[in-house]
Amino acid sequence: MTGIDGPVSLDPSQAQLLCAGYVMQSEVIHSVANRAEPRFVKGRRVLLEVLDDGDSSPQQQLLVPLAVVMSQQLDYVTYALPTQHIKEVAELHDRVNEVTLQYLMYMEHCIANDNILPLARYAAQLPRLHELIGEYGVQLGIAWHLWRPVFAALESELMPTLEAKAAATAAAGDADDDADALASLAADHPAAVKHDGEEGELPEEGEAMQGVEGPGVKVEATANGAALANGDHGAAAVGAGLPVSLADVIESVQQIHPKMFDILRVPLYMVFWSLKPEEIYVPQQEYDQRISEMERMLRTGPGDIKSMQQYIDREQGALDRMTQGHGRMGGRPGDENRIIDNITARQNQLVETKVKLEHAQAVIGPL
Repeated sequence: MTGIDGPVSLDPSQAQLLCAGYVMQSEVIHSVANRAEPRFVKGRRVLLEVLDDGDSSPQQQLLVPLAVVMSQQLDYVTYALPTQHIKEVAELHDRVNEVTLQYLMYMEHCIANDNILPLARYAAQLPRLHELIGEYGVQLGIAWHLWRPVFAALESELMPTLEAKAAATAAAGDADDDADALASLAADHPAAVKHDGEEGELPEEGEAMQGVEGPGVKVEATANGAALANGDHGAAAVGAGLPVSLADVIESVQQIHPKMFDILRVPLYMVFWSLKPEEIYVPQQEYDQRISEMERMLRTGPGDIKSMQQYIDREQGALDRMTQGHGRMGGRPGDENRIIDNITARQNQLVETKVKLEHAQAVIGPL
């Protein structure tokens, strides 16, 4: 119905291509080759209308709750299924996992590719990350998969935040170093620094000296810049129509496992879980091999099509002569059926070759 199916089996080269994009996957894993066909687009649209009624409140939608229930079934099959057969548990777990991932891919496709599910409406239905994991029992990877389209829209705001914090930290470190240097100078040369509250008084830690653009001024300016950046996050989220901001996501992430972030930085954790397989690894060799195959199709395809058409014409002519001469010239039993089978097989091959050639022209042509 959606054109998103899991392959039954994969060889090692196909497994690596799971890290590729949709176009490359469609080239090698034929079960996902027709996602863009009109009948599949229509199927996704009809299914979305059933699960997501735009006129209803987010609490009455079924799109996200169905994904939550699927995820919960993974743990049920693993830990609570009333059976002692390990093979049965493994098979059921694989089936549930496959259907769950297909459904997650379906939602992502509706948002990013078909553009039939507004991101703001999808985000309004999502429970917060720590609620998905803690209260609903959704596995961590699936929870992040659900949130990935929303975080992708907010991710561009993460780097300015990190840069502002890094600048503030560096400025604060400079202030500490300068204060320590002045204190050391006062200890070594007491006459050089007065301590009576008049001229020459050492500034407080992080405070600028009067009339001098010192570390305190830098800290204040940097802090103001960071605050402005944080303020821009909410404005950007509102401007994009999203009901959440980057600050909301960070706050939710910090509640997943607070002790974990004593040793792990929140931005690193967020960026790691937001990455897709194709953003981590590029199967360059497989890409080159497939491009070479398609270039060869562009070179040999037209000639193959011409040869197959000539073969079909010859066989059709032989069949016509045999039919016209039937009863006068006779013929061996089965010759007619053999020719018809040959024509049918070659016609199917011709259609398949034309489709492959057109597809290769569409994919390789822009390159």
